[in-house]
Amino acid sequence: MKALGPRHARWGRRTPGISSWYPKATLDLGYSALARDVEHEYRTTMIDRALETMEQNTQVAGPDEQFVWTIPGWPMQTILWDGQNPARKRRIEAALQRGNLVIHALPYTIETGSANVETLARSFIYSSRIAVATACRCPAMPR
Repeated sequence: MKALGPRHARWGRRTPGISSWYPKATLDLGYSALARDVEHEYRTTMIDRALETMEQNTQVAGPDEQFVWTIPGWPMQTILWDGQNPARKRRIEAALQRGNLVIHALPYTIETGSANVETLARSFIYSSRIAVATACRCPAMPR
């Protein structure tokens, strides 16, 4: 596998001879800081940095080479909370509409081997609510 720089990355797309990169964040709630402090960082600093990266990428990469960040439903719900800054919320919703920010169906990393079907089905509620509220397709729905 070749090590590729950002100019050669194919975000979420397979190209012969080039690795596809799928950025995924491991979101840490309560291990490195208090939960309230981690949530505050999700809602402000972390999402601001992600949005800035997406917006900068649109200036240098073609339409098939855009940065796409997949985030679980629960952190996205936390980021889109009712107290979110309106300007930031508009930027987040625009990134969702453009497809630079994608919500996967599960609310967080789940050990599916120990979860039953009902637990998995109920866990889709976070992503489903966001999809309805922002008029984006839910990841569990076919495109």
